[in-house]
Amino acid sequence: MSNHDCINFQFPTSGRLCKWEFDDHGERIPLDVNGTYTLNEQEAVCELARLGMGVAQLPGHEVVSYIRSGELEAVLTDFVSLERSIYICFPHRDHIAPRTRVFVDFVVEKLADHPDIIADLPGLDLSAKRKAASVDSGI
Repeated sequence: MSNHDCINFQFPTSGRLCKWEFDDHGERIPLDVNGTYTLNEQEAVCELARLGMGVAQLPGHEVVSYIRSGELEAVLTDFVSLERSIYICFPHRDHIAPRTRVFVDFVVEKLADHPDIIADLPGLDLSAKRKAASVDSGI
C-alpha cells in the first residue's frame, strides 16, 4: 500500500486513524496507511475515492451502489476481511430495558442478511470465505 495514495479515515471523537484491515487465510492483518487526505466523514472518503483522488477502504454499504454502477472498482478482493462490525451503543445497566432489547434484536435481524451490508459485488466473491468462516466457528 506504500505505493498508493491512501485516503485515511480519522475517528471524529478520538482523532485516532482507522487502521485498514485485511484477511490473509484467516489471519487478520491491521495496517497503518499513508496518504494525502485524512477525513472524519465516511461519505467524504467515499467521494474522494469516487473522484479518483486516492484508494480507500470503506464498508460495503457505503460503496455498494458505486461499485455496481462502475464508478468505483473493488481491489485487493482476495484480502477482504469479514470481521467488520456494526455497533449499537447504549448505557450499560445490569438489566436492559425490554424496549432496548427489542430494538437491538430488530436491528440485528434486519441487517444480518441485508444486501447492502453483506454485499455481493461485481468482482468480489466472498462465498468461499463465508463458508470457511462458518466451518471455523462451528456454525
